[in-house]
Amino acid sequence: MNFSKRISSLLLAASFICISLFSFNSNADSTKIYEDENMVMFEEKMNFSNITNSLNQVSDLLENNPFIELKNMGYKKPYVKNKRFSHESLGSPFYKVQGNPGGILTINRTESASISISNNFGVSNSIISAGTGINVGKSVSISGSKSVEIPYRYNGKIVKKGKMDIRIIYKNYKVDVYKWDTTKYTYYKAGISNIAVPTGVDIRHWFVRSEERFSR
Repeated sequence: MNFSKRISSLLLAASFICISLFSFNSNADSTKIYEDENMVMFEEKMNFSNITNSLNQVSDLLENNPFIELKNMGYKKPYVKNKRFSHESLGSPFYKVQGNPGGILTINRTESASISISNNFGVSNSIISAGTGINVGKSVSISGSKSVEIPYRYNGKIVKKGKMDIRIIYKNYKVDVYKWDTTKYTYYKAGISNIAVPTGVDIRHWFVRSEERFSR
């Protein structure tokens, strides 16, 4: 199989991925991230490493020679290099639930999210995908499930309400974009693009507490 066919087959295999994870109840599965007199909040991050693993296969073919496509094509195509991890971010909640003490908060949702790029500087997604191993523009379908019982009290204080939401986790990568200057006959750095890859879900639940305490 020649190089171009290997690239095409790998990009096709990574073009749509469906990942799911289930978690049931128990604050032991979650990390307490905030507490004050009126509220206590827990968070559970469910990351799916096989998303990024499968999307990185293409870069293994190119990492030693970013000019391999340029030589094959015979002219000065744009290219990208120096992909590096930048930061992790969270999207807005795509589903929320709430309930009363004694009830159960349950989320079981699937959301489709695209692998997006902030600015491609006029360079096609296919070139950026081949140079980074990240299939820019494609979608992944991510599911997350969790159930939590709402207590009547927490740390001695009456619980008035329980709430839960779910968000998509994104890993953000920076990559340098290079283009050919037709007047100076040399490559120049057009800029730095940010690629956001959905890699999991973040489920938070919290209990809203009353000022009133249970009598002992």
